[in-house]
Amino acid sequence: AFLDLDKQRLALMKNPVENEAKIRDIEAKMDERNHAIADCLKGGWPFLDPFPEDLPLPVVLPHLKHDPTFLTLDRDRLKLIDEDFISNAAAIKQKEEEMNNRSHVLAGILKKYLFLDTLPEGIPIDRVIPFLVQDSTFKNLDTERLAFHKDSNPTGVKKREVAMNDRSHFIAKAMGEYPFLDPFPEGFLLAHVMQYLKHDRDFM
Repeated sequence: AFLDLDKQRLALMKNPVENEAKIRDIEAKMDERNHAIADCLKGGWPFLDPFPEDLPLPVVLPHLKHDPTFLTLDRDRLKLIDEDFISNAAAIKQKEEEMNNRSHVLAGILKKYLFLDTLPEGIPIDRVIPFLVQDSTFKNLDTERLAFHKDSNPTGVKKREVAMNDRSHFIAKAMGEYPFLDPFPEGFLLAHVMQYLKHDRDFM
């Protein structure tokens, strides 16, 4: 966002007198972006990369704040700081590195499937993704989505993204209801088997 604004500003600067008002407006937006990123950095995690996997940290941060793995690492880090931040310096540094690695993992997922809901059926999307990428329905939709991208067909892309998001909720719902069940019983996706289990009197 910042770089796009800067490109617009530089183009307008070719005629600064005529474009003075537009330049001021863009510069104000650039400063807003400056503050937005700074707010993220001062949010307690200044050690995180500002662009994990080339995604701006402000895009990834809302997902990290709901990620159980990241939050557990942060609780452990804060506990070490409270105990003795000098003696625990090495251990604190390790936790920070693990948290930064986690931001990259989550950013990688988001970068590929940025259109999916963060918490389908209340389950973090990074927990659902490993099952989605093995789901034939989801994979077929993704193949079609990429084909529509190549053909510059935004309507087709959007329809596939909506269907893929619906599929993420379908699979997440099965995971949330019965987290103790094998997610791939006999090689089948649990979400598929669940349709039959819910009509099975012995199971219900």
